[in-house]
Amino acid sequence: MTIKHNLNLNTARIFCTLCLSLLIASCGFQLRSTQALPASLSSINFKCANEKIWDICRQLSKEFQLHQIELSDQAEMTLTISNDHKEQRSLSINNDASTAEFGLIHSVHYQLIHSATRKQISSQTVKVSQSYRHQSSALIAKEREQDEIQVKLNQEIADIIFRQLSVFDHQRIQQSLDSD
Repeated sequence: MTIKHNLNLNTARIFCTLCLSLLIASCGFQLRSTQALPASLSSINFKCANEKIWDICRQLSKEFQLHQIELSDQAEMTLTISNDHKEQRSLSINNDASTAEFGLIHSVHYQLIHSATRKQISSQTVKVSQSYRHQSSALIAKEREQDEIQVKLNQEIADIIFRQLSVFDHQRIQQSLDSD
C-alpha cells in the first residue's frame, strides 16, 4: 500500500512541476541573462577608458563571449566604457555617532558609436547601489564584504549595459544615424 501511495505522490509532484513550468513559460517569463544582442551588434569594437573599470570590462567581455559576440577593431559599432565613479555614504548612525550602515554607489558612463561615421548612437550612465551593515569590531570582515559587494555591483552594471545594448537592432541604429 505504501509503494502505491509513494508512486501517486511522486506522480502528483511531477504533474504539479510540469504545470508550474508550463504556466511560467506561457506568461513570457525569461531569465535576464538569456537575452542576446541583435545581429547588428554581432561584432563590437570594445574599449575601456582606464584600469579603474577593468573589472566591469572583464565582466562585459565574458558576457560577449558567452553570447558569441566578436570583439574586433574593425567592427561597425564601438562601445566605450568610461567615467567610473564610486561613492560611499553613511545611511544610518549608531548612538555613539559611528556609522551603522553604509551605501555603496557605483556609476559608469558608456557610449555606443558608429565606427565609420563616428556618430554617437547612445550615451548612457548606469548607476547601481547596495547597502551593508557596518560593525567596527569586524573591520577585516567588513572590508571583505565591501569587496564582495563591489564585485556584485560590477556584475550588475555589466548586465544592465548588456541589456541596454540589446535594443540596438539595425533599424534603431539606422534611425540614430539618420536623425541629423
